[in-house]
Amino acid sequence: MEVFDLVDSEGNIIGETTRDEAHSDPSLIHPVVHSWIFNRKGQVLLQQRSLQKKIHPGMWDMSVGGHLSKGDTAKDGLRRELAEELNITDYSAELIRTYVRGKEYETEFIYLYHVSLVDDNQQFTMQTEEVEQVRWFDLAEVYVALRDSTMELTPSIAEQLPQVMQYLIAKAVS
Repeated sequence: MEVFDLVDSEGNIIGETTRDEAHSDPSLIHPVVHSWIFNRKGQVLLQQRSLQKKIHPGMWDMSVGGHLSKGDTAKDGLRRELAEELNITDYSAELIRTYVRGKEYETEFIYLYHVSLVDDNQQFTMQTEEVEQVRWFDLAEVYVALRDSTMELTPSIAEQLPQVMQYLIAKAVS
């Protein structure tokens, strides 16, 4: 049985919950990490979710995401998810922001990260239960695909792309 920390709207740990409970009761806020991976050309890595996934099978999603296990820090969870899903171990990461996202069946406390690969020639070993394939995209391609519905994109892309862009612009002018 997978156990998660239960958090308040500020991310403070207030208890624990199981995966099943967290995914069936939107009053239970549980922490997750979402990451957008970039190469030195400024391209973003998107993953196509496994066709076996219960939620959004086969849709294109942010680079890597996952739940924090009980006792994990956000950085622990990010490190684990990057290694498990794509075998990424050499990277730098910056927290873009945290926020709460409620859905019909669950509520997540999201740690949103910008991840830069140290080696643009990184070879990915995909966790096939999670990931169908990965591909580098120019950000303009992602915007056009979102605007024109030319790719099946998860709701997270529409929600987070503006936040990631705002972060990148602020970083570029600072």
